[in-house]
Amino acid sequence: MKLRERDPLKPASLLSSLTRSASEFDNLATALKMSNRERDIGVFLTTHRQTAYDPSTDVKIFKDMLVEKTDRELVLELCRYCGRFDFFGTLERWEVPVVPVSGKDLLAAGMKSNPKLGLVLKSLRRAWMESGYCLSKEELIGMIGGVLEGQGGEMREEGEGEGGRKEGSGKKRRKLE
Repeated sequence: MKLRERDPLKPASLLSSLTRSASEFDNLATALKMSNRERDIGVFLTTHRQTAYDPSTDVKIFKDMLVEKTDRELVLELCRYCGRFDFFGTLERWEVPVVPVSGKDLLAAGMKSNPKLGLVLKSLRRAWMESGYCLSKEELIGMIGGVLEGQGGEMREEGEGEGGRKEGSGKKRRKLE
């Protein structure tokens, strides 16, 4: 179902205006035996309405929500709820860009598959979003070393084991951990 800018608010949206917090709405949803979707709408609105009401908030905040895989219907309902009709059309038509790097790209760049990989990927995604979705895959891959340094990571020579000893033979190649 296509949402329109001037459609009436959903019942869960109206009820969310009676609550002060997401947890308070969650309790109300439980008491009223709301559907999971209605609960999601109310919790989302109570969580993000303060930011959306702020007149200094620009459309990028809403675009970031869409990039982070928030349901477009929720973001559009938030715009309607907070009277941000100036953003509605833009967000309705905006084609959500795909982050140009993935975990496979980081592995191909020499990172080991470990929990740090997810943190690096998250940092690169954030940098990409802060750039206005402009950084290329190559630019993001080039940032890996700086991200690792910021997280206490280190570069090592391939084949170098604990204490700097060489293990095995072969060409030296810088490898990210």
